[in-house]
Amino acid sequence: MWPVHAPLNPGTRRGIIPVGAGCAGAGGARPGEGEPVTLAPLARGDTLADHLASLFGRARHQPVSVGEALDTASEKGFGLLLTLLALPTLIPVLPPGTAAILGAFIAFLGLQRFAGLHRPWVPAFARRWLIPSRTAHFLLERGIPLLRRLEGRSRPRPASPDGPAAPRPGYELMSRVAALIAAAMGLIMATPLPFLNTLPALVGLLIGVGLVKTDPLFVAAGIGLGGALLAVLGGLLLLGGEFLV
Repeated sequence: MWPVHAPLNPGTRRGIIPVGAGCAGAGGARPGEGEPVTLAPLARGDTLADHLASLFGRARHQPVSVGEALDTASEKGFGLLLTLLALPTLIPVLPPGTAAILGAFIAFLGLQRFAGLHRPWVPAFARRWLIPSRTAHFLLERGIPLLRRLEGRSRPRPASPDGPAAPRPGYELMSRVAALIAAAMGLIMATPLPFLNTLPALVGLLIGVGLVKTDPLFVAAGIGLGGALLAVLGGLLLLGGEFLV
């Protein structure tokens, strides 16, 4: 996501320690002075916006890695990471060209979920990537309010006779289709095509929120918007691609 690496420390479980003023916010810990970051897990009933707000709030003052964030999500890891990757592109708050890196990561995650994994696998070097304090600040100020408005319209909709914890029949298949759409959106973001980051990021955000909240309507909305975007791009390519350059 953000290629800033945390140094390894054999005295901590994942080696996540403050790495200096370049990664910490004002008043952040200096190298060798901080404690390992501890983040509360995403529990059932927690809102995704509140969880990410807590994560970004910590990242403003102490380095928080992708691995630390992922470990708070348990089986909701795909949804959490999709949301975490889509928000900076949708706002946007990152330097030009970063969307290609995030898009490649989204495609990587989407293909994993499409293949049937229920928890994302992230390489060790990517787990050590840190969320920059400046990015965390802008996401707190601009991304979290957007996410709150979006999440306010979402809720678990299992509609299953087995109880509220049981997913809707066919939800697993829908999740895999959504993951394939998310992978396609990530590939679009990774290309140099102009003005094609916002809509794919919105698709990723809808699917991410839907997966975290177990909301088939949000997942279906992401599938529909992503499918429409793919159809439009496919049509433009058939016409010769003049509109894409």
